[in-house]
Amino acid sequence: MSEFLALRNQLYNIIDKQFHSPNMVFEEFYNEVELAINNSGLRTTNSEENILLLSFNGIGDCILTTGFIREVRKSYPNSNITLVCHISQKELFLNCPYINNLVPCALGQQP
Repeated sequence: MSEFLALRNQLYNIIDKQFHSPNMVFEEFYNEVELAINNSGLRTTNSEENILLLSFNGIGDCILTTGFIREVRKSYPNSNITLVCHISQKELFLNCPYINNLVPCALGQQP
């Protein structure tokens, strides 16, 4: 089972417990994020500790997220941190020193 499929299953379980029903909107969201990651060409090895962060909130929340990302980096200094964000937020995270990979995702936009 791929890492992304395992992550999706974990998130499905969380959403199911939270909302007590399957969430089709989440499935569409997950599929678009997975497509963006696959198209980014990112490759990781099993020997690395990989952390995937998602940021799809407003600009203010993105700015506040930077502090959280800094703390994740402090807690896991040798990890490979990938941030998936909305394409409109790309510039906010482009030079963030706490992440290794940035994957912009055009949610809801057809290529």
